[in-house]
Amino acid sequence: MDLISKLFVALLLGWSGCTGLALELTPSDVPADDVGSPLDIVWTYNARAGFGPDAVLLFDGHVLVSTRQGEVHVIDAQTGKRAGVKRFGEAVNGRPVVLNNILVVPLAWGRRALAAFDMKQSKFLWRVRGAPIQTGLVAIGEDVITINLDGQVQRYRGSSGQLVWESTIPVDRTAHARPVLHEDLLLVADDGGGVTALDSDGGMLVWQAQLFAPVYATPVVDNGRLFVPTTRGRLYALDLRSGSVLWEAALRDTTVRIAPPAAEASQVIAGASDGRLRAWNATTGLLMWSIETPDALVAKPLLTSRLVYFGSMGGVLYVARREDGHMIQEIELRGRIKSAIALESQGLIVLTEPRYVVKLGPKKPESATL
Repeated sequence: MDLISKLFVALLLGWSGCTGLALELTPSDVPADDVGSPLDIVWTYNARAGFGPDAVLLFDGHVLVSTRQGEVHVIDAQTGKRAGVKRFGEAVNGRPVVLNNILVVPLAWGRRALAAFDMKQSKFLWRVRGAPIQTGLVAIGEDVITINLDGQVQRYRGSSGQLVWESTIPVDRTAHARPVLHEDLLLVADDGGGVTALDSDGGMLVWQAQLFAPVYATPVVDNGRLFVPTTRGRLYALDLRSGSVLWEAALRDTTVRIAPPAAEASQVIAGASDGRLRAWNATTGLLMWSIETPDALVAKPLLTSRLVYFGSMGGVLYVARREDGHMIQEIELRGRIKSAIALESQGLIVLTEPRYVVKLGPKKPESATL
């Protein structure tokens, strides 16, 4: 941000009681590899409230995080200082999207379901009334796709809030998991165990699958497969184009909840409410290894080329090798880790309940003493 922009933000914050937001955000480059280890805390930011299950949004030099108090904070990624904050009036549980500096925010309570805010001009553009939206949003071109608590899947124009199309999942069901977009398919999993694939252009039904186990955590797509976690100790791999079940990994304890999985190349890795992190072969579903921890694992793990980073409800961030699950480091943080971890250019961004945003980076060597 240039000097003029910084001064403008400072003035805006002063005039509005620290509720202003006037920024021009540019996309962040995706880091190529692991963060150097061992890790150490770089900074901690107090966001004043808790978070939903999704990771923060990252931009060039900034971190954007929403809270259940109805605020969106923009944080300087280098210093951990506040660059702006905007109140939206209702709880935000799902991750917003940014479309050409238009911030579109899902609202999890109240009469309004969506709000769009122009961050460059610092003004609201449009709002949409409707059933609350508790999941994160999906960006598609210059549009946004949502699913609300009434089971309505909707695509809106990002610039105007105009409804493009609407589809509905089976009656008496709702979605607690964020929809997944892959090429021309929009994939929606519901709490009745159904998975629905829609054409993202027009909302037409492509296929439906029934897993007979509730889905509350967001699935993931990799290499032509959709990996779906359930609350009954089962992880499913579905064929992306037909919805047929390729394999099913079933735990003995059917009360275990599988957390949102991460998948890449030959592995799919997920934590669970029994405190175990498991790695399965993505092609066959055979268990490759598991790690036992003392606390429930409910957040999506972060995979890099060699490592897996995952957090626990006991407030511990773990680093392990993807190859065999060998533990490399454990870091105690100030609260439960319930949200996905984000990989930033110089470290990790971790959300901890009840209110902290934490950046971790390579630990600096101790200064030599004479």
